[in-house]
Amino acid sequence: MLHVDYLSRNPINEVEEPEEVAFVGNVAHQVTKFGLTFIYNYYGPIMSIQTGDHMKGLYQSPCGKWKSNDKTALDLVLRKLREETDLVVVPERAKWVGIDKFYNYAIYAIKLGDGEVFQWMEVDKNSLWGIISWKQYVNYARMRQIIPTYSTHLNQLLEAAER
Repeated sequence: MLHVDYLSRNPINEVEEPEEVAFVGNVAHQVTKFGLTFIYNYYGPIMSIQTGDHMKGLYQSPCGKWKSNDKTALDLVLRKLREETDLVVVPERAKWVGIDKFYNYAIYAIKLGDGEVFQWMEVDKNSLWGIISWKQYVNYARMRQIIPTYSTHLNQLLEAAER
């Protein structure tokens, strides 16, 4: 008879599998457990330096884990954008970039206007947000001084930003 070994499971660390399927071209993918928002403006990407233990010292942008109230991957990235920068944008402004299968990220890009001001909301997790030049961003990606997804998806992110 089959049984569930409930003692070996840790419900605190479990992430519920989302039901949504994302279509990229003609290929269907289950929605990821994490989301990443590549925010940028005319001058360059907007990033901060990770100060927590995970990927410490690397440049990053708003990203995070799926929560039960996130109905879609887009909900997830917009929530993290709001939590980490205090920016609220309409979903139509987000551009689908792709999926990082290795790190299980859904990736979106959002262009900000000159008048949109981002705030430093998570003082214990990252440094101040700042704009880095496009040239500097490409150099950081090639030298692996930013979180790995920015290096592995460099061309897709530049294309999404029309660079």
